[in-house]
Amino acid sequence: AKNTLCLETNNITRIIKIVNFSNTKPGDKIKDQDISHKCIFVKLLQIRVYPAGKSQHKGYVSVMIRRHWIPEYPLSFHCTVNIIDEFGELRLPASFGHRSRGERSVEDIGLEKYISRFELLNDTSGLLPNNTLTLHCEVSYTIESAKEPMAESLWNMINLLCEMFPQREDRDVPNQVKKWTFLIQTNEGDTFPLKFEEGRRTLGSEVLEASRVISAMVETPMTEKIEQKVILADVDYGTLSNFLSYVERKRLIVNTVEEACNLYEMADKYAVMNLMRDCGSYLAHNLNSDNMIEISFLADIHNDDTLFHECNKCLKQNISIENVHEIFNLAKNRCAHELLTSVGEFVSENRNTLLERGHESIVHWLDERDREVETVVVEDRILGDDTAPESLNSLEPPISGQFEFYR
Repeated sequence: AKNTLCLETNNITRIIKIVNFSNTKPGDKIKDQDISHKCIFVKLLQIRVYPAGKSQHKGYVSVMIRRHWIPEYPLSFHCTVNIIDEFGELRLPASFGHRSRGERSVEDIGLEKYISRFELLNDTSGLLPNNTLTLHCEVSYTIESAKEPMAESLWNMINLLCEMFPQREDRDVPNQVKKWTFLIQTNEGDTFPLKFEEGRRTLGSEVLEASRVISAMVETPMTEKIEQKVILADVDYGTLSNFLSYVERKRLIVNTVEEACNLYEMADKYAVMNLMRDCGSYLAHNLNSDNMIEISFLADIHNDDTLFHECNKCLKQNISIENVHEIFNLAKNRCAHELLTSVGEFVSENRNTLLERGHESIVHWLDERDREVETVVVEDRILGDDTAPESLNSLEPPISGQFEFYR
């Protein structure tokens, strides 16, 4: 992916109206919306909408995309779906995307459960005026270079056709509003086009508002601004897609703890503090004995006291022979005294087993700690005897009469 060349990017918008929405049934499909090459009539993508879902996703509106393109030229896309309400406002944004690696599969990809029919049919905020659902689908796609010589010749022929025919979607429009696109590239070479439009909130403007780090990369006169591209060298395709979804929907949608961990790390590095907090909350609610070590290390590395406090409770309840050493190291690094106490109790109860399993170092630590505690106790007793004689400590003030002061 590092050596691929971006041959073409484009942004397409489709408005899809579904009349008599309440009468649609599972499996019903609205007429497909084709997305063709901007110069020649070659189908690239196809938007498919199922108002009542397919058979396996009944009760949901499904928005899918099927690719129709030359496999030798990897075509990646990103789609953002909104509902246009009765006031013309875009609402309930959701996103999905796919990075092609030249596979020949034509399976549908997308939002199988975009929104439930029950929610729409019972909505009172204008999502379904006159029993009509209107979807706003914005699709960005990128075509990359091919390696095969034959495919290279084919692309040259396509370019020749593009020169012969005018672009069908980019004709001059008087008083056209200024629009531009900025690319975000992942560590795998995937690119997401961020759209900007003068005087209007777009995904691009909201990304810059969410992350002051990315905003600085875009707006500072550096290589990124010159090339109109920001490279996030430590972020993969799935994490960036989840990040964009969060920016659009203003809520966290992840499927696994691993996705949340990756997003948490990205949020910290690129200063998206609300996202980091929401990821931390998700991780805290999904702690278990299988992932508590990993999440605890994550909280420790990012100095997240709130998340580590939740991990601390889970760790204390799930100390075992297999993980006691890792928990011990975590407790020492964070100076987590309560956790160290729990580790000490566990080691004391399982001393012989730990020695048999080769955990001599942690047993020796317990022995050394106990010796230090005994030494401190003895010293405290000696110091107390020298400075506060028992006879003086037991003195009580007289009940009546005058106090006597000793010189």
